[in-house]
Amino acid sequence: MSARLRFATYRIKCFLWADKLQPEPFSGFGFASDISEAGVGLYVDAKLPVGSVVRVALEEGSAEPYVGTVAWCQRYTLGQKFHGHATLDHRVGVRFHFRTEAERQRCLMYFNELKRKVTLISKDKLF
Repeated sequence: MSARLRFATYRIKCFLWADKLQPEPFSGFGFASDISEAGVGLYVDAKLPVGSVVRVALEEGSAEPYVGTVAWCQRYTLGQKFHGHATLDHRVGVRFHFRTEAERQRCLMYFNELKRKVTLISKDKLF
């Protein structure tokens, strides 16, 4: 039960580029439970059209981004109270598109390392 709670509350900084010419990414976050080998759910301050191609970097803006397609985007303002963040009024689902097997393996390794890191967090470090 506590591992599930940690997964649902562990925030990961995310950076999203909606256009190849966009120099600065949208900054947002996702929860560990919203990341999988297939895609990611993010909170950002932008409405993105479904079907648009985006790049997503996890944890650091300088990380190698994953390419994906916006699968859904919905406004999200129902009493959102995420401490330490400005209100991010859209939730975006991105489905990853791997160009190579190496890229898919990199994502899988990241996902497995994230699961390991989150489950190692002790209860005293949460508060």
